[in-house]
Amino acid sequence: MLISVIGSRRCTEYGKAVSLKIAGELAGCSMCIVSGLADGIDSYSSIGALKAKGKTIGVLGTSIDKCYPAANQSLYNEIIKNGGCIISEHAPYEKTHKYDFVYRNRIIAALSRILIVVEAEDKSGTFSTVDAALNYGKSVFAVPGSIFSSYSRGTNRLIKEGCPPLTGYEDILFELGIEDNIENKKTQKEEELNISDNGRLIIKFMSDEPIDTEALTIKTGFPIGTLQSELTLLEVKGIVRRLPGQKYISVL
Repeated sequence: MLISVIGSRRCTEYGKAVSLKIAGELAGCSMCIVSGLADGIDSYSSIGALKAKGKTIGVLGTSIDKCYPAANQSLYNEIIKNGGCIISEHAPYEKTHKYDFVYRNRIIAALSRILIVVEAEDKSGTFSTVDAALNYGKSVFAVPGSIFSSYSRGTNRLIKEGCPPLTGYEDILFELGIEDNIENKKTQKEEELNISDNGRLIIKFMSDEPIDTEALTIKTGFPIGTLQSELTLLEVKGIVRRLPGQKYISVL
């Protein structure tokens, strides 16, 4: 299943975090992420998919032998190395024109079942991809953002105009009518690592957002000694990561 994740070249930390998270979670559901391999949201969505050991497709506006921007050459190589692919309708050494980047957006729209717009300013070139996707009858989701951020004006406008808001990868699974298999994979991994019942309860209250030991003590009901012991075992197994200030995050 192909899902396009796109947005502005200039993005905020919020846009970066959303791109990495959503692309990674969808890749974890065996979906292939499509992007334009440009700076910003496109690059982060590809990186998110690769970090989740997923596949991604980069659609170029340049000739097939030229990575643009050049700074993404390592990403270009990693996509191919990990079983993804690079697509271009331009032959090697063919001259690139500005309009080629807008023209390639129709390919990004055509390849995927669903288009996700993470961030976009009012006059972002992202909207050429949105228009193409809507013309092809594709579903377009937009990530809601702050009303104070110019980088979310375009996505907030899409939502106002009727595009469904994306609040998590589960929205995409629901749209496609498929079950969430990320939780199943987590459970399988927990069993493979022989995690204790206490450890599983701790993991239940953890995410990629930091949580301190005091909060975990309250949520689990464990004495601090038991909690610290279980957290140490989980850390050794690579399930959680300790942060400064007695805080932890889940990396499962």
